[in-house]
Amino acid sequence: MSAPSSTTAPSLQSLLESQKEWARAIVFDGKGHIIARTSSAAAVQESEIRSYLTALDDRDTTIGSGFVLEGERFEVHRFHPPLVYGRRGGPEYGEGIALAKGTGRSGEVLFCLITYTLPVLSARAVPQLVKFFRTHLDDGWLHRCFQERQRVAKQIKERQRGEAEGSAARGATIRAKYVCTLLGGHDALTGFGAIALDNHCRHPTDTDQRAFPQGTCGGRQDLSLPS
Repeated sequence: MSAPSSTTAPSLQSLLESQKEWARAIVFDGKGHIIARTSSAAAVQESEIRSYLTALDDRDTTIGSGFVLEGERFEVHRFHPPLVYGRRGGPEYGEGIALAKGTGRSGEVLFCLITYTLPVLSARAVPQLVKFFRTHLDDGWLHRCFQERQRVAKQIKERQRGEAEGSAARGATIRAKYVCTLLGGHDALTGFGAIALDNHCRHPTDTDQRAFPQGTCGGRQDLSLPS
């Protein structure tokens, strides 16, 4: 399998080596054939790489089994196609791992796998991986995936905001009906809006206190209005 049409394997290796914050980096195709790698990843076997080909197929399987590279197991804690990443080790020593999948400029499936050690964290290395893939390997598919994720996230946020506003409006209506019932029903309060009703019992006037003795309409603490 040849490298992407606009990037030869030797130059791709140089580009990988230029990422100084990555411990190891490997680019391979959809059949598990290694196209380019850093010298630090020279010991990685293609037989080991093939286990990554299905890493983005099923979240539960990937998180459950984790990643294995050169005999070391990494816990996978983030599954966000076209990205998967995780870490091994503890607070004093740790190594992160991240995998990106996309299509090359000739239409072939490509993967880029990187590892990175402390103090480099996923928050720094993963954006570097995305930028590298989009700049040197991708035909735009990875970019479209991120655009779609942003669009869906925006829709979810707008729906949640609408639900919150609707809930607040329903709460105001319930409070108004509650007060209306306590004070004798709708007919006794003709001309009062929901806000006036709510305010009437939150801040009773002297006249209110005489007309509705303490315990009948003595304010929020006595009526126990639903919030």
